[in-house]
Amino acid sequence: MREIMNKITLILIAFLLAACGTSQVAQGQNGVSKKARALFNKAITAFQYGEYDEAEQLFKQTIKKYNGYVDAYDGLAKTYQEQRKYTEAIATYRKVLEFDPSHYFALYELGKLYQSTENLDSAKYFFKFFLKENAGQDQNTAIAKRALVNIAFSEDAMKNPVDISPISISNSINTHLEEYSPAFSIDENTLYFTNRDPKYQNEDIFYSTKKEGVWQTGKNIGSPINTVDNEGAFSVSSDGNYIFFTSCSRSGGKGQCDIWLTMNKNGIWTTPANLQEPINSRSWESQPSISSNGKQLY
Repeated sequence: MREIMNKITLILIAFLLAACGTSQVAQGQNGVSKKARALFNKAITAFQYGEYDEAEQLFKQTIKKYNGYVDAYDGLAKTYQEQRKYTEAIATYRKVLEFDPSHYFALYELGKLYQSTENLDSAKYFFKFFLKENAGQDQNTAIAKRALVNIAFSEDAMKNPVDISPISISNSINTHLEEYSPAFSIDENTLYFTNRDPKYQNEDIFYSTKKEGVWQTGKNIGSPINTVDNEGAFSVSSDGNYIFFTSCSRSGGKGQCDIWLTMNKNGIWTTPANLQEPINSRSWESQPSISSNGKQLY
């Protein structure tokens, strides 16, 4: 758990440093009082432990002590995003742009936020602005370029709608939590899916079986597959005996997120094995898909 918390801390610090590196205001914030800095550090600690309500209040108190503290606005906006308070997050990132109109991190996040809230015109504007300001070829650049392609597709699809009326599969599977990334067994009588608890930010693999045409209550597949870390985004072999899945920050991994394999032996899932190189690397590997003949893994 300490290792996970350290990683989260490093991620948040990297996020804040990236913001500072693009903000003239942030670079010149030597006048921030010790009390404001102390509040800011407490806010980061609350954020890393998932105490978002407390982090929100501490970031606000920090800003009250020093209104030009751009890092605090960044942290507050990120906290709003974790709480899914998208309207507040958008307003806060726009406040960052009042201090620095070319703040490329805020531009990037605004593009993502507007895309997620289906405001495609604004999403396009901020993604294009971000690409103009960010000359590098980093991961965010690739995501922004891909987002613009997806937005163009969405706009075309909305101009040419298809008559589809999706219905909820079953109240025994769909709950107040989040369920996604489904995968069927070959006989279509077992449904595996990712279950996520937004409060604890934890993903686990669940499954449901169909009996007499009715889906049964989804169950946690349990250990040794699921752990206190995140597991999900998986693929089941055609014979139902192999599950390839994604796990992040798991002990024995090559990178932050890797692809793992577990096998069903006499009705018991084996301890997952990391697929190692050349599939897994220090980069991020996820969302595996095994071919029906079991000879290709995408």
